[in-house]
This record gives sequence, structure tokens and C-alpha cells, in this order.
Amino acid sequence: MKQRPPSVLVVGILVILLGALGLLGDVLWYSLKDTPQFQAAAAKMPPTMPLDFVLGAINSAVLMACGIGFLLRQGWMRYLMLVMVLLMFFYEDFRDHLTIIGLIRDGSIYSALLWFVFTPKARDWFGAQANQMP
Repeated sequence: MKQRPPSVLVVGILVILLGALGLLGDVLWYSLKDTPQFQAAAAKMPPTMPLDFVLGAINSAVLMACGIGFLLRQGWMRYLMLVMVLLMFFYEDFRDHLTIIGLIRDGSIYSALLWFVFTPKARDWFGAQANQMP
């Protein structure tokens, strides 16, 4: 398969954009942390907020790397994304005390993302690269 399927292009770009937006949010969060308004809001935040910030930044960076790897036909990114999605799903939902709405929301978003990454067209896209290697 020589031409990139449109679904691969769309999902790759969306994953890169989501990662970039996450990093932008983390930068904004960090730059505003010393303001009085943020300090007042931080008093109401759960004690895990610093850990959430670090994990969010790592998640965003990995998402961007996965999106770039997806567009560049790197098969490793599908498995990295699978591991990352599972870790973030369980961390977020156990932190939120397994709310039904959170499970449905996160489960549907992550399932759709993984479905696109492992769809037959995406598998053919990555499989064709393996067959072309010397």
C-alpha cells in the first residue's frame, strides 16, 4: 500500500493536535500557578494535582510522538499508544473513583482511538512497510 489511507492521516493529525493542546494547557497551568486566582483555586483541588500535571505533560508528549510515528509509518507507535491509553484510562478513572460517566466517556474516546489505530486499513498501512523492508 503506497498511498496513506485518509483515516490514517486524519487520526494522526488529530492525535498530534490533542497532544499539542495538552502541552499548551500544561504550559498555561504552570505559568499561572503563582497568581492569586490560581492559588485560591488550587486550595480546592485534590492533593494529586501536581502528579496530574506531570502525568498530563508526559501523556501529551507521548500522544504527539504517537501521532508523528503514525504518520511516518512507525509500527511501534500503535503498541505505545495502547499501553498509554490503558494506563491513562485506569489512572484517571480510579482517581475519579470509577464514576459511570467517566468510564463511559473515557472508554468511548479511548476505544475509538484504538479502533482507528488497529483498523484493517491501518494494519495494512503498517504491514506494507514491513514487507518493503530489505
